Amino acid sequence: MNSSSLFTQVKDASRLLTGGAKQPGNEKAIHRIQGFVAGATFVFLIQLIGNFVFTKSEEVLLARTISWGVAFLAALIYTTIIVSIDKNEKEPWVMIFISFFWGTVISGTIAGLLNSIAYQKMGITFSVAPFTEEISKGAVLLLIFLYASNEFDNVLDGIIYGALVGIGFAMQENVDYFMKGFENLPKFYEQIEKQFFLRIILGGLASHATYTAITGIGLGISRQIKKRWMKVVFPILGLTLAISAHALWNSEWVNKWLELERFGSPHLRISVRAFWLMGPFFLLVIIAIVLAWRKESMVIFEQLSNEITSPNPFLTLETLRKVSARRKARWRILSNHGLSAMVLLQKIQRAYIDLAFSKMNGFDEQAMHTRQQIEFQVVNLEKVIQSKAKNLLNRGL
Repeated sequence: MNSSSLFTQVKDASRLLTGGAKQPGNEKAIHRIQGFVAGATFVFLIQLIGNFVFTKSEEVLLARTISWGVAFLAALIYTTIIVSIDKNEKEPWVMIFISFFWGTVISGTIAGLLNSIAYQKMGITFSVAPFTEEISKGAVLLLIFLYASNEFDNVLDGIIYGALVGIGFAMQENVDYFMKGFENLPKFYEQIEKQFFLRIILGGLASHATYTAITGIGLGISRQIKKRWMKVVFPILGLTLAISAHALWNSEWVNKWLELERFGSPHLRISVRAFWLMGPFFLLVIIAIVLAWRKESMVIFEQLSNEITSPNPFLTLETLRKVSARRKARWRILSNHGLSAMVLLQKIQRAYIDLAFSKMNGFDEQAMHTRQQIEFQVVNLEKVIQSKAKNLLNRGL
């Protein structure tokens, strides 16, 4: 590769980072990323199945089955929680798939390999892990940010994608910790009980999910601000804070400073440590979520204030601005005009929300297409309402 070609690629990447929101996304690039993650996941599953099939020890097989079952169930529960915080513009399942399995397979493999090399060369892992793990997890957020800009609108999207990557990463890491130093089932049960409390109960959302969500916050802020230099600075700050939070947890010096030995119960020591070292960063993400919800409500109000043209009482600015109002409108139209009307209203509501975020990000062509969809669906909704009214009239109701 010559220097001119390298310069061109760096320039293009810089343009995408500082002005990527002007384009509705690069579908080919996302398809490649999706294919890469799907292929890697397939290989990972084949290897995982092989580990189960060729395990000769019944005790090891049982321990491995319990470990993966617990880790997968926890990941499923926490993934459901994270997806549910996206109240207005639901992320497509393909992006959820990419985020989660990048964390499980791609980031897990890369970080595991680099951590092993660090241990072999320097005899350390904990001091290197925050860098290898947070950078490998954050890489997919940057890819989504650059090449699927229409699916990465704001801070909330960054939190959701980041948390999903972290949950996926934690799932495979949890299995490693559950199985670490396996000798027999009684010791395994002691190990999994201790790690379950720390890694599932306390750190299920407050550990890896929080760290990568912080990286996502930096990218989300970058998406919403206009100054070009700040678009570069905030992602770097987000990643730096994520690495720092992770390093703080791994720090032996901090553990000594907390004087955890004075607390008698092991569970109490772990809880105090988690409160001081995970709690503040988890609280930061919670505050960012609440502020993001408020910001989204303002965006919907501002961007749709001159877009509502239908006299339909179910389609007003107030019924579109908040999730609760949209839900009430759907219930009302269901009771008055039937299921078909409710389904159409839900589609129109989603289209209006898409329109608001398309306008915010300057996706003019996408906004125009969404307006056309809304006009068509509103006409269909009016027909359904009129048809229902005519049927009731004919029945003498």
